[in-house]
Amino acid sequence: MVKIGFYLKAECENLIELEPSEASIYIWNFKFKCNRCHETTDKFVGVDPQLVSEKSGSKGEANLIMKCKFCSREGSVSLIGPVTAFSPTAKNDGYQLMVTLDCQNWEPVDFDPQGEWVGKSEDESTKFEDIELGEDEWMDVDNNDVPATVGNLSYRFLKITK
Repeated sequence: MVKIGFYLKAECENLIELEPSEASIYIWNFKFKCNRCHETTDKFVGVDPQLVSEKSGSKGEANLIMKCKFCSREGSVSLIGPVTAFSPTAKNDGYQLMVTLDCQNWEPVDFDPQGEWVGKSEDESTKFEDIELGEDEWMDVDNNDVPATVGNLSYRFLKITK
């Protein structure tokens, strides 16, 4: 199994925190590449932290088990560890680890930020509960009429060697 970190970067104004709404049950939507034939899934596939299935041959459990439609190789993906809230002040070129995936025969290559995300204003006077990151830019105002924005969303996947 290979551990892969999903790192997020976004330009935020008047936000100190950004994370999926109900992070412990958020379904992460990725496209995956098969490590055998290198074909990529046509559609985004949800990795549900609440769904746990047995791997073939009693090789443990995973949040996602699927076969490659091209070479029929079975692979699995599990979410490990807690989801980390994104902080716009993060180091590492602005990228911050959000979640770690334990992957067998699959590798994430794309992300779709479906669903609602939540954030807090810089002065913590406002909690924004309906942030949609699927749009190019999200914008609202806090309780003090100060604009809050999220834009220029980007991400990367890095193997974790620890």
